[in-house]
Amino acid sequence: MDERNRRRTNPSPTDRTRRAPGNKRPSGAPAGRGAQRSPASREPMSRDEVRKAKYLERRRKRRRNKLISYCVGALLVLIVAVIIVISVFFKISSIKITGDEIYSQEEIITASGLKVGDNMFAFNKSGVCSEVETRLPYVEKLSVKRSPTGKVTLNVQAATAVMAVESGEEYVLLNASCKVLEEHALELKEGAAWVKCSPVKSAVSGTSLELERAEDIKMLTDIAGLIRDSSLKKITGINILDYSYIKLNYDNRINLKVGSFGTFRDNIDFIRATLERQDEEEPSFTGAIDFTITDRAFVNAVDEDETTTVPAEAATDENGEYVTDENGAYVTEAQTEAEAESTTSQQEETTKKKAA
Repeated sequence: MDERNRRRTNPSPTDRTRRAPGNKRPSGAPAGRGAQRSPASREPMSRDEVRKAKYLERRRKRRRNKLISYCVGALLVLIVAVIIVISVFFKISSIKITGDEIYSQEEIITASGLKVGDNMFAFNKSGVCSEVETRLPYVEKLSVKRSPTGKVTLNVQAATAVMAVESGEEYVLLNASCKVLEEHALELKEGAAWVKCSPVKSAVSGTSLELERAEDIKMLTDIAGLIRDSSLKKITGINILDYSYIKLNYDNRINLKVGSFGTFRDNIDFIRATLERQDEEEPSFTGAIDFTITDRAFVNAVDEDETTTVPAEAATDENGEYVTDENGAYVTEAQTEAEAESTTSQQEETTKKKAA
């Protein structure tokens, strides 16, 4: 009796696993450890079972924490090993300069800030390129290549002056992106077109030009890029004082009226073909060509925009009016006298022939 009562009040683990006849698993219900029981059918865990469950949970956490610690430790060791290997073995053994020879190798290496013996991976390639391109304005583009052998190669692409803006009695020379190449040039360089735009606000070698009208920078950049991409050569002047009436100068002898930038862009192929044909037919032609109407070219021997101011030596007739030729150009006193002498000579020759 005592044993039976003890087992009723404190059943053993084996007895607790037994099912009462009224608590049999219904047909179709899941079996095994994953089977779910309603809260009402669960039996309370004993103190030993609770203690054992907590112990197992703590052991699982310790194992997980140990695994994480081992992984983190291994990663740190790997990082330290890589840093040591790089700092000890990957050093710059030589620096080579290739490309255009516009500056000495010493100047380029000094501007880059690189030194033999420095770590190969301690410097930023884009930072080195930007530093050289700023400190040495005539470097259009710099590229950096690293070699596993420790050799660093700097390839230089030279900048070309394509525009010149007047600043007082000097010129500010620019590349196609309006980067200042020289801020105190005393004369135009060959291939650089003079520019008429708003006044210069700031010009520092190696940086972008600043003008009073900031929009002029984009306009000049777009025009220079269009001229370059279309292979339109011998452009010696750019006038953007009026965006709706842009004017260019060709070969220092022909003024080109191209209208707005959109008109110029759409008409660029026709302009190039017209100028090439004009050079073949009349290479010494001077005057103006109007391209403001798409696919049309109006050629004038005299640019009307350039003759609005009367020259001091212009001749006048008996009524005090200025004398012009058939093209509308003002005639000087010397030209009038020469024409009068020529007319008199012709009249004398005619008189002699009639008398004979």
